[in-house]
Amino acid sequence: MLRKTPLWLALGTVLALAACGESDKPNSQTAAKVNAEEITVHQVNAALSQVPAIPEDQQSTAARQVLDRLIDQELLVQKAIDKKLDRDPQVMQSIQAYKRQVLAQAYIEQLSGANTTVSKNEIDAFYEKHPELFSQRRIYKLQEVKIPASANVSRDALTAQLKESGSLGDFVAWLKSQGVKYNISSAIKAAEALPLDMAAKLAALQTAQTAYFTTPMGISIVHVDDIQPQPMNKEQASPFIERYLVNHRKIELARNEVQTLKTAAKIEYVGQFAKAPAAAQPAAVHSTGSTPRTQDDAVKRGLSGL
Repeated sequence: MLRKTPLWLALGTVLALAACGESDKPNSQTAAKVNAEEITVHQVNAALSQVPAIPEDQQSTAARQVLDRLIDQELLVQKAIDKKLDRDPQVMQSIQAYKRQVLAQAYIEQLSGANTTVSKNEIDAFYEKHPELFSQRRIYKLQEVKIPASANVSRDALTAQLKESGSLGDFVAWLKSQGVKYNISSAIKAAEALPLDMAAKLAALQTAQTAYFTTPMGISIVHVDDIQPQPMNKEQASPFIERYLVNHRKIELARNEVQTLKTAAKIEYVGQFAKAPAAAQPAAVHSTGSTPRTQDDAVKRGLSGL
């Protein structure tokens, strides 16, 4: 699916990283002049480096697309400065928040260093461990009913009603009769577009079966309308697995480092935050018509890297 992403869409996602925070432009060749300002080849290359695996025969086209969008961005930036928006308190706050995010990410990147190398054995093991994403990969047509945690209904009552209902429509009608708030939506999603715990659960289901998941936000009931097998072999999957494992390793490293820093720091919650309860831990996952399986930490944390 990633390979089919339009090139212009992929390029559009990296422009915010390409030109932000460059108050002192490096000494490099000028790519374009926009009024009194220059856009450099360095800026274009920095943006291109954020786009993975551009085919060689599309490099020049991609570079021109990036440059054109940097020109568009520069025109808007110049107009914003002319309107003195760079002095607006909300804009200044957003810039400061982005700066903090970039600095924190830069520290994690430096900390990870050579620890992000992934071996072929690790890639092979992940491929074999998750057939639902690769060798048994599916495309799902799903309906999802979300019930907020504030809804006046127990999990046991929902579970019992799911078993009794002949269809998702019957279950939704029961929710209405009970005055339970809910939101229903439908989508077509590949296995890798789902959280890992959900993908693992749905892999055990057939068409017309239902699973439900409890989260800090409430309960999500997922009904499988249709399944289309679309497997991915190891060669196709390897780049995505490597990227996921690298990101997963960085997340673990960041989590451990933050915990170490917290232990050494003096942290005091003040005012209303001193009385606020601690954040809830992730809730368990359940399904109807199948036996719950124990998920390891990697599965619980989802598939953001892929």
